[in-house]
Amino acid sequence: MSPLHRFLMESKSQWGWLALLILALITAAMFEVSAPVLLGKVVDAIVSGLQTDQDINTIFASIDTIILWLIAIYGGHALFTYFGEYMMASIGSKTVLALRTRMSTHLYSLPIEYFHDHQRGDLLSRLTSDLDAVAETIGEGVPGLVSAIIGIIGATL
Repeated sequence: MSPLHRFLMESKSQWGWLALLILALITAAMFEVSAPVLLGKVVDAIVSGLQTDQDINTIFASIDTIILWLIAIYGGHALFTYFGEYMMASIGSKTVLALRTRMSTHLYSLPIEYFHDHQRGDLLSRLTSDLDAVAETIGEGVPGLVSAIIGIIGATL
């Protein structure tokens, strides 16, 4: 079973939140991709104004609306990025909690001989470190992957 398929099966109860997360990340990436276009317009207006010896106040008056749009775009990007990270932390912790519960139930069902053959410290270390790695991957990998894909698509358009 592929890791993506397994993740989707383990987080089945979180699919609605995952859809909202992907929507928030797509929106944040769209804000991020659109900002350089406006920054280019600001730079072009400043350069052309300086080349035609315009007053600095005239140059700034011509780009004040663009600057307000830039502030709104960066604010929207920050808001949707925060929302996405908050949701991903929630989804990750709930998924890891479900995995911990399943693993605990499985450990309780094992025969006592299993624990004689395996050291408790090794089992606990594997459980905690592996589940922490899963939580970190979910928390950082999924948003990074979606943002990278949207960024590549947005940069090529």
